[in-house]
Amino acid sequence: MLSTKSFFSKIIDYAGLFPPAKLPLEEALENYTQYRSAPTSWMLSRFICPVVNLDEISIKKELLEEGEEWLFSALVALMPGQETKSWSEALSSIQSFQKKYSGRVMVTMVESKLPSFSEPSQLLSFWKEISEMAKPLGQLLSFFWEVPLEEEFSVKIPILLEALAQNKKENPESPVQMGIKVRTGGVDAKMFPSAKLLAQAIFWAKEYQVPLKATAGLHHPYRHYSSTVETKMYGFMNVFGAALLAREHSWSESQIQEMLEDEDPKNFYFEEESFTWKEYTMSSESIAKARSSSIISFGSCSFEEPCQDLQELGIIEVKNV
Repeated sequence: MLSTKSFFSKIIDYAGLFPPAKLPLEEALENYTQYRSAPTSWMLSRFICPVVNLDEISIKKELLEEGEEWLFSALVALMPGQETKSWSEALSSIQSFQKKYSGRVMVTMVESKLPSFSEPSQLLSFWKEISEMAKPLGQLLSFFWEVPLEEEFSVKIPILLEALAQNKKENPESPVQMGIKVRTGGVDAKMFPSAKLLAQAIFWAKEYQVPLKATAGLHHPYRHYSSTVETKMYGFMNVFGAALLAREHSWSESQIQEMLEDEDPKNFYFEEESFTWKEYTMSSESIAKARSSSIISFGSCSFEEPCQDLQELGIIEVKNV
């Protein structure tokens, strides 16, 4: 259906290097290679890799020449007190990596922890510095900053999102796009944020029209209890559906939270040209537009689980080739 294509297209950034899968680089790359030619390849987006490991990647020439260019997201770990040096080295590594493969490999996204700040002006200066450093790459590049979804940081969430919107307003022609990343789970219960805090982040991203991506804990479509981590896990249809419908219908934080916590699959359904949750509907055209510009993707160490669940539920149909 057109609606499912719009909703799930390029929605998964493959994170096979990270827990709980934690595969060796060679094995994770082999998986990604196979997923690129699978019937569900239309759901696949980037390969997530720490920037320090980019130079260890080896892609055979014959594979480089097949299909679309290879897309990567680079994770950058900042050295406290040496943020400028960290970014200079990271962007240099990205440039060298892309040059090595003559345009068939593109790092289109960079992900990092949000640096600590006391005033928004500190972030604006930091982002301006990074944007200047990224100019020699000569390409569009999206930076996603992981927001701490913790009670003590909650008062800073609207301040952060307003600063991101201001940064975009002050630099309308910049090839660097800034957004936020929300961590929606992990390997144990304490890594799952409350629905209230997650809803708050989604709400303010909507209010300031800031791009959003998610990571971790989204292996399955619907919210459910997991005996493995002994807590309720978010569903990727809950998270992405809430982010999409919030922008479409100007939802409040409480409405977003309600959808995030919904465990009833009967409330979610697709028709040929629309997605609906309860009485709220969004057209395929609007979904596609929001997904491409605002509600980007989620990182998952499993590509197969989300795809298999959607097939078993009859939400998507896949014809083997």
